[in-house]
Amino acid sequence: MLVAGSLALAAGVFFSWHFLRPIKRLARATNVISEGRLPAQIPYGSRDELGLLTRSFNQMVRNLRRIQAKLVKSEKLVSLGRMAEGVAHEIRNPMNSMNVTLAC
Repeated sequence: MLVAGSLALAAGVFFSWHFLRPIKRLARATNVISEGRLPAQIPYGSRDELGLLTRSFNQMVRNLRRIQAKLVKSEKLVSLGRMAEGVAHEIRNPMNSMNVTLAC
């Protein structure tokens, strides 16, 4: 009876460690993402469902990084366009007044 209980306890600890550790890593990484930071790749060593989930999570993080970089580039281009519009407006105003003065 004692041996069976010990084996059951050892099996419980092993399976708990084997399954909970990757899940806890993924949970910590999702918390990091919710704070606005993108974590590094999460290592995976298994080919089971948890390994597949971890690989999918890593792919999602790579896609988020790529999308975030595109968004930053787009925002920079929008800012540059607004600045160019302002410069063109400032140049055009004095020229319009000179044009009106010359026409008179």
